[in-house]
Amino acid sequence: MHQINVADDQTHLILPNNDPFHGLTHEINMLQSHIRHQTHQTQRQENELETLIKYLPIGVMVIDRFGDLQVANDGVQELFQRQFAPLPHPYQDDITQPELITLVNDAFHRQKK
Repeated sequence: MHQINVADDQTHLILPNNDPFHGLTHEINMLQSHIRHQTHQTQRQENELETLIKYLPIGVMVIDRFGDLQVANDGVQELFQRQFAPLPHPYQDDITQPELITLVNDAFHRQKK
């Protein structure tokens, strides 16, 4: 179990049918397959979202709850007329306009998008 968890090993556990833990290993194998499928599906969706945001004709920034800029497409960098530092990093590194910082901070405090 430790090897499956740590090494992301795709090897299934195999026990003889008459082993008292056969049913448990079968369920563990099924769970492992399900988790692997969900992980691949989530990764694919993240890639699709990143591609969509990258090619939007408008500027998009995604700032997480900790104030770090997680996503910034070319449109927003063009709008700010600057190349952003590698992500993630604090949004204040790129937003220098006091009015915009106030709007972002207000959105965080009101928990509004």
